[in-house]
Amino acid sequence: AEVQAEGASGRGVTQRWWSFDNADVSAMLANETGSTVRIPGHLLPVGAVTTITATATNFLGATSVPAQHEVLRKLVPPPLVSIQISPPPYRRQYDLTAFASARLSECAAPGADALLQFRWVLSLGTEPQQEDDAVMVRTGSELYIAGGTLSAGSHYHLRALVIDGSGSFSRAERTILVQASPLQAALKGGDRTVWRNSADAGLDASPSYDPDACTGGTCRRAGALSYAWGCVL
Repeated sequence: AEVQAEGASGRGVTQRWWSFDNADVSAMLANETGSTVRIPGHLLPVGAVTTITATATNFLGATSVPAQHEVLRKLVPPPLVSIQISPPPYRRQYDLTAFASARLSECAAPGADALLQFRWVLSLGTEPQQEDDAVMVRTGSELYIAGGTLSAGSHYHLRALVIDGSGSFSRAERTILVQASPLQAALKGGDRTVWRNSADAGLDASPSYDPDACTGGTCRRAGALSYAWGCVL
C-alpha cells in the first residue's frame, strides 16, 4: 500500500509516520521522513484495518496536527469494470445507451456475480462531478439516455461504479462529445415544374428545422433560423 501526505508545506518540512494499531507497520515507518511511504502487503493483516498517522514539522519546529488514513487489505481484488458504448458521432436527438460489465477475480466466491451493484453518474464537462451536481444518476448495468437530454456542443463524463458482495468497488470512466446536427433545409410542397408564362412561383422554406432544437417531436422553426437563397441555372 502507498500512502501520501498532501497539504500546504513550507521550507524544510519533514514527516513523521506511525501506526497505533499495527506494531510491525509502526516499526517499519519509524525512519520514514518523506511525504510518501510504501507499506509491504505482508505487514497488513487481511480483513483488519491498519491506521496510518502522519505529522509534518517545518524548519522552525512547528508541528501539524496528526492526519490519519485507514488501510484495509482484502484477499479478493475489486472487479475489473469496462464501459461499452457505440462509436461517435453522438447527436442530441438520438437515444444513447451505455453498458457496464464487470469481471471478477478467480478468487471470488461462487455466485458473487449475482451480488454486483452498478451505479451510473452522468455529469456535464470532462471531469467527474459529485452526484448532487450530476445530470443523471442511475442504477443497473445499462444507462439509457433519451434523445433530447444532452446539449449539442457539450462534453459529458460517464462514470460506472461497481460494488461486489464484499464491499470492494471499482469504476470505469468515459468522456463523450455531443456534436451539433446538420440543419435540415426543406421547401414546402417539394419539387415542382413552372413555365415561363406561369404566375409567380413562391417558395416557402419554413419546414426547415434544426434537429437539435426538437424536443418530444416538436421543433422550433420560425424565428430560430436564418435563410439564404440562391438560383442555379
